[in-house]
Amino acid sequence: MNTGERVLDQSAGHAVKTCPGTGFFGGNSTTDAINNFYPLVRQRMQEILATL
Repeated sequence: MNTGERVLDQSAGHAVKTCPGTGFFGGNSTTDAINNFYPLVRQRMQEILATL
């Protein structure tokens, strides 16, 4: 954790905090973020743009 190395989804063997948790938006991997979190951000951005 102190080396600054980015491990992302290859955290086995590293002391990595799964912040904010292992089940955040369906999991804690990059794939989970792409599949579950990004669509929510895109949707909200579209809603905001529609009000401008």
